Amino acid sequence: MKTKFLLLGLYASTAMFSWIEGARADDEPVPFAITVDGQPLLSGNAPLVPSADGQTFAAPAVPSFDPLDNVDIQVKFDGLGAKPVLNVLTRDVEKPVGYGDTVDFVTSSNYPDFIQRAEIRVFKDDKTFSPDSVPMDVIPAKVNGDTQWVLPPIPDDEEKLVYVLRVYGQNGLYDETRARLIRLKPTTGYLNQPGSKLSRRAGASGPEDLQGTLDMSEDYAGIRNMVLNGGQVTVYGKNVPDGYRVEALNDNVPTEDGAFVIQRILPAGQRSVDVSVLRPDSPQGLEFSRDVEIPESEWFYVGLADLTVGQRSGSSHIEDVVPGEYDKIYTKGRVAFYLKGKIKGKYLMTASLDTGEGELKDLLPGLGDKKKRDQLRNLKEDDYYPVYGDDSVAYEDAPTRGKFFVRLQADSSQVMWGEYKVKIDGTELQKSNRALYGAQAIYQPNRATSFGAPRTKAQLYAAKPDELTATDQFKATDGSLYFLNHNDLVNSSETVTVEIRNRDTGEVLRRQTLSYGEDYTISYTDGRVQLMHPLPSQAGSTDTVRDGAIGGNDVYLVVQYNYEPTTTDVDGYVYGGRAEQWVGDHVRLGVTGSSDNSDGDRSKAYGGDVRLRYTDKTYLDAEVAKTEGSINNLSTSTDGGLSFVSPGSDGSGKQALGWRLAGQADLSDFSSSATGLIKGYFDSKEAGFSSITEDLSAPQESWGISARELQLTQDLSLDLSYDYFDRDSYYNEDSDSVVAGRTKQNGKASLSKEINDRLTMSFGLGYVVQRDPSEREAGRYGTDGRRLDTGVRASYLLNDEVSKIYGFGQVTANRQGNIMRNDRGGIGTNYQLTERLGANAEVSYGTTGLGGLVGLSYKTSDTDRYYMNYVLDPDRAYDWNRSYDLSGRDLGRLVVGAEKQLNDMWSAYAENSYDLYGERNDMSKTYGIKFAPDAVRTVEASYAGGQVIDNTINPSTGLKNADSNRDSFALAYSYDDDKNSGISMRLRGETIFQNSDDGRRDVDTYLATGFLNYRTNDNWRLLTSIDAAYNNKGDNAYSTVGDYINGSIGYAYRPIDNDRFNALFRYNFVYNLPDSNGRTRSTERNDPGQRSHIFSADVEFEAAKMLTLGAKYGFRIGQSNQQVSDPQKGLYLAGWQNSNAQLAVLRADFHVVEKWDLLTEGRVLYQPSSDSVRYGALAGVYRQVGENLKVGGGYNFGSFSDDLADQTYNDRGWFINIVGKI
Repeated sequence: MKTKFLLLGLYASTAMFSWIEGARADDEPVPFAITVDGQPLLSGNAPLVPSADGQTFAAPAVPSFDPLDNVDIQVKFDGLGAKPVLNVLTRDVEKPVGYGDTVDFVTSSNYPDFIQRAEIRVFKDDKTFSPDSVPMDVIPAKVNGDTQWVLPPIPDDEEKLVYVLRVYGQNGLYDETRARLIRLKPTTGYLNQPGSKLSRRAGASGPEDLQGTLDMSEDYAGIRNMVLNGGQVTVYGKNVPDGYRVEALNDNVPTEDGAFVIQRILPAGQRSVDVSVLRPDSPQGLEFSRDVEIPESEWFYVGLADLTVGQRSGSSHIEDVVPGEYDKIYTKGRVAFYLKGKIKGKYLMTASLDTGEGELKDLLPGLGDKKKRDQLRNLKEDDYYPVYGDDSVAYEDAPTRGKFFVRLQADSSQVMWGEYKVKIDGTELQKSNRALYGAQAIYQPNRATSFGAPRTKAQLYAAKPDELTATDQFKATDGSLYFLNHNDLVNSSETVTVEIRNRDTGEVLRRQTLSYGEDYTISYTDGRVQLMHPLPSQAGSTDTVRDGAIGGNDVYLVVQYNYEPTTTDVDGYVYGGRAEQWVGDHVRLGVTGSSDNSDGDRSKAYGGDVRLRYTDKTYLDAEVAKTEGSINNLSTSTDGGLSFVSPGSDGSGKQALGWRLAGQADLSDFSSSATGLIKGYFDSKEAGFSSITEDLSAPQESWGISARELQLTQDLSLDLSYDYFDRDSYYNEDSDSVVAGRTKQNGKASLSKEINDRLTMSFGLGYVVQRDPSEREAGRYGTDGRRLDTGVRASYLLNDEVSKIYGFGQVTANRQGNIMRNDRGGIGTNYQLTERLGANAEVSYGTTGLGGLVGLSYKTSDTDRYYMNYVLDPDRAYDWNRSYDLSGRDLGRLVVGAEKQLNDMWSAYAENSYDLYGERNDMSKTYGIKFAPDAVRTVEASYAGGQVIDNTINPSTGLKNADSNRDSFALAYSYDDDKNSGISMRLRGETIFQNSDDGRRDVDTYLATGFLNYRTNDNWRLLTSIDAAYNNKGDNAYSTVGDYINGSIGYAYRPIDNDRFNALFRYNFVYNLPDSNGRTRSTERNDPGQRSHIFSADVEFEAAKMLTLGAKYGFRIGQSNQQVSDPQKGLYLAGWQNSNAQLAVLRADFHVVEKWDLLTEGRVLYQPSSDSVRYGALAGVYRQVGENLKVGGGYNFGSFSDDLADQTYNDRGWFINIVGKI
């Protein structure tokens, strides 16, 4: 089937059966009746009487008013725009549950015809869910229905649970939602509480809602493997009476305010769409069935091709500067199209092309080039008029920043050219999530293993980027605000993950990818990440013997993104790929490779991996990789991005080998009576090895093994772990010295005994071996030797079955060498003061000093919460990962925050974070307020800032380190009432102030963007927009934001009752200066700046059937400023030069005969700077050839064109023009 589009619609209203002029006698004929698919449609069960022609049916008498008479129903089909939806929620989102309570899951999907079975998978952890996580329970589920589950006993009553919905299709392939949270009792604080778990969404109150409102129309899929070949059928309805039931597509459809909608993706072929609106407590009502043919092939396309061939001729009084300057034949044109089509029900093709208008020789060679990226929130300049008055909207189905986009999909496989994000997983040493523009190919046939994983997956990619990629990793600060190391980010290029790492070896224990808008927001202009809730600095631990005052593993926030470099152009290529294949159900083989020379330094990586799988819970991974050069542009911050350090790898151009083994075994896989999980890993990397979060300066080796929850008896369990880390010495070029190596071994054993239902005792041993010659040589005590610690811990559940108190104590039993003791004792509690107020507190004292934490969480309602967390960790000064030493006394870190719905109109949030690390103090702040007086108006204001006060001395210079500060203010107003008043608008302004004592950060930036749409009446449309940027930078600072203003006003007259007269008006103001790179926003490096006022008006009038008159007037009042390069001054602006002009055009189009058209134009160009007037005329004739082609030619008697930007004055001559449209 080949059509431009297919839209099937049905509008049924039983109100049509009402008489317009009142009642008729029983014996009078019915003036009309309605049938649907050849069957009469009525809202009752009255007998039908055939009309005289026998083709329709009608009621024999005037029906009395029926509530169903006003029901409107519409059925639509879309074969190309089907969007799958998969979702799951719990009904009582805010209600925490306890053991034995029933959890009611609600599932939703718009493709049940493709689903063979469904299940809900429940996990014990809410922090770093991954496909390899082991579920605690798997529950068979009903699609588009409810599924109940009774919460079983859980050993640790402080754990939270997460769940996903997994649905299986043909060949065992599955789709799966992202993880959602089940709130458990008790609702205590989160911060480092013993036994607590990290929630990527949880704030101080711990079990925060991850789920939002109960909106099942949202797609929440995280994994998609299923193949959906078919079309999308949507049934809409309104005016359904209260109490009436709606059934459609074999499902009950809920109504809201008398309206309903249901959508399904159906396989190709003949389908019946049944719709019923049934009376209360009755099977009768309004019913009909619509037959729908879902085609296997369908096309939508639109395009144009414009070719002009001509010859320029100069004045007889002007000699050619270059021989043949004016007699040369020129060719120019433009090709543009958009195409989307389904082929044989399996292949989906999407393609677009827009070469822009230019010389024919330049159209095709630049297809792969990217357009200049706008640096102010992806501003899109209007090609001509900002509004055309036809209420059209834009939808980007072919995402590309170049001229060309193409994508051919076959089930889960595809080849494409355009914008995409590389996602390399299945490997730990070569993971990547980079946004690129270029070519990509994915091969994934419809074959799956017995456990639902694709049997074959492969992808290749290649690109020529014009931005750099970077990876910033943050040691979590217990706050929610993080500043990236670079500004001017590429929109949607970021990948944000949370990682829990072994604090001794750096081994990533768990990883969770966050979702934009749900888990975080980001400012692309100044590189600021705002998490929805604070991120704890450490994952709490219940180990009997702690490594420090707080204990637990480290939490990191990792952000990979693209950014515009400040001082260099980007040139080079990036390419790579990965392939993996399951051999049977137990062996997976994989290979990965990449190459990148976009930043001038070539980097390469390649390797292979294998997974040996026994079950989902028992497997072994082996991997080897070789890298050359640094592949990550890595920076690390321990203060939320207020300062960064780079690893300083010596791996530039150096090859390095890395390999690792990792696996786990669930004892229940081998014996039904056994419980426990055994894990192990071995990791070895040479100096110079580079990965997404590593740039190693020295050889490094780490390994570890652990056994958790080994149930020896019903009330006795054993935990064991051992970790080893070793890094060799290396030469540091910055300090011109050799940095000694480090070694640490850490072993633990813990035996836990449940004395009774409330009291649990644990006894443990800890063994540490640490070698750190560099610390010893620097005179730091306590970092070199070995130690044996013993400890005991008691935990008691209080009578409320929610709160808990605990105590612990540990001492060093044996110590050798220069290593500190690890004596410590303390008490703590997780206490539920009221139903909404929870507290956790701990205080301890030991060898390194006083330590403790306090966390308060007060949740007054579903929208209001207040939290406070304070952590004093005396062991921070001994952290190997900290980039600056402690000078003075560490007073700890404090985070205070609140979210408040003040009333129906006002809401606010605030968070302050203070880190009082001796002589170096830093602070970050974020505030926001929102005012929504009604459904159409919203005002938002926000502030985010950070400050570092560093009184420490730089040992290399002997001077005090520079203080720094950054503040960002934003104000936004939006109004959206297009349906009623016809007005929609938004205005947002932001200021960013940065400064430092050394002047390197002295940049003040001011940004503004906004628009106004106004439907003044049915015939007139108004649109205005403003985009502006201004910055004031110091002599030693760089900025990628150049001064820029682009304001436009557009007005269109498009009458709805006729098309004889149309008018378009536009005013545009442009002020454009280069940034530190010498780039302006709309041009490339070294092009001139400009400031211009441009006005244009186009009117068209159909004077007669054969005659259309048009007029155009435009003026430009502007100046240009050329950039000049000087060896000493660098780039600077030479001075403003006037470039004013006015243009007037009159045009007449004559439709002479059926296929012939004649056009004439008269033009006048006035240039005040030279006080000259130029006159011109143009005449042409065109012939329509078929429905899609027009051929014509003519002569331009003037030396100028109708483009005010064209100042060449060499346009006199003949031309031939061919235009094709589809």
